[in-house]
Amino acid sequence: MEYRIISSKADTLTKWVAIALGFTIPVSTALDSILLGLLVVFWILATDNREKWRQIINNPLALLSLGLFALLALGLLYGESNPWDGLRYLSKYKELLLIALLIPCFQDEWTRRRGLLAFALALVLTLLFSYAIGIGLLPEYFFMPRKTPGMTGSFNPVTFKLSITHNILMAIAAFMFAQMARYASVTGIRILWGILSMLAVFNVLFMVQGRIGYLILAVLWIYFFYDTLKWKGLALAAMLGTLLFTGAYLGSDTFRSRITKAASEFSQWHPDQLAAVDSSVGLRMEWYRNSLEIIGDHPVFGVGTGGFRQAYAEKIKGTGMLPTVNPHNQYLLTAVDLGLLGLGFLLYLFYRQWRLAKMLPSALERSLAHALLLTIMFGCLFNSLLLDHTEGLLYGWMSGLLYAGLKSNSQKSGIPT
Repeated sequence: MEYRIISSKADTLTKWVAIALGFTIPVSTALDSILLGLLVVFWILATDNREKWRQIINNPLALLSLGLFALLALGLLYGESNPWDGLRYLSKYKELLLIALLIPCFQDEWTRRRGLLAFALALVLTLLFSYAIGIGLLPEYFFMPRKTPGMTGSFNPVTFKLSITHNILMAIAAFMFAQMARYASVTGIRILWGILSMLAVFNVLFMVQGRIGYLILAVLWIYFFYDTLKWKGLALAAMLGTLLFTGAYLGSDTFRSRITKAASEFSQWHPDQLAAVDSSVGLRMEWYRNSLEIIGDHPVFGVGTGGFRQAYAEKIKGTGMLPTVNPHNQYLLTAVDLGLLGLGFLLYLFYRQWRLAKMLPSALERSLAHALLLTIMFGCLFNSLLLDHTEGLLYGWMSGLLYAGLKSNSQKSGIPT
């Protein structure tokens, strides 16, 4: 009887921890780790684990994410990498397991809505504190340790994360707030979400440095108008987007300097010359080229999970090029580690996730699922986002939340598409 009471409470606590995780992802890495630990403990202690496994097995996305993790685990069995490198890299893909763990937690709409509101609240706080820093009410990097890496350079009113992650989160916020305004039933609430969306757009383009955020904002901007007005929306998105980004280029020194610097660095890069240390674009091009050559040497199965660092070091030995632990491109990293087989599995996961989003029960959830995937797919072109703590955890958490709403085969007929 006592165990049954504990299990019942653990089931409730599991859901609340899953909801709270949505708030901490944009805010605190330490709290993320604590909540992830609690989630696993409560998940194990909660009642009816057999039903949980049934929900996981019947969820296509959960099976695909577990399949990719299993493939990464198999990648530890071959290659010449240090075993600790392999295990360390494998641990960074824990978000693939998180998707499966969260599927049972977010089965009911009430819990999913609370999770999304918790995440939205964290994004609102991030946005408002960024403006407080931007106008001088708070000092720069007020919420970060003074010795945080990457804090040098021009003024950057970021809040809880550094500029790349901050701008990715604010690009997502701009889209999410716009969709919440679109589906709000109360006029005052609709106006509030709309204002917050515009503030997030301004924050990305005019206040914080982060070129990946610019790209993701542009992609989500186009998708928002297509989702709202279909093909007519694309023309409107092109017209308004051109005006907005032209205004940002002419009116924001931060935006203009980041764009012109990227263009200059790209034009100055040549494949037969060493990239300048201070050229982020040049270094990326160098990493991409060398990674492609490694893939050419190990095309089918790759060099094994965690083998990138050693394989890259061997590739550049004696050249004077700078070593790196990942190519800042998730697709290349996956192909180096697991070959074209692993890359194909990752792309199939994204493809199936896009298709499955059409089966989610509400229009808001469908649009957010597509926006999440667009963010990850385009972001992975320039960073290994599944390795990064915040971006990877966001992908795992939001995928688990949204795709927990997938209907069973007997329910699909009533789902709008």
